[in-house]
Amino acid sequence: MATKRVQLVNPWSKALPPDRNMTWAEIKTWCAENVHPRNQDEWLKEARTAFRANDGEQLGIMIIGS
Repeated sequence: MATKRVQLVNPWSKALPPDRNMTWAEIKTWCAENVHPRNQDEWLKEARTAFRANDGEQLGIMIIGS
């Protein structure tokens, strides 16, 4: 079974990883390193919804705004 990945669509953000095709584990790691600790739980809840919907645009906006 292939690992699900989501394509982030906001290439101008320097905070995004070079490979914007991220697995859920990579998204969680990115969150831990880039989102303020007090916001991480809520951020991950919203990110999970975007990831399950394979909505890279929404996730990219979340990442930029985090």
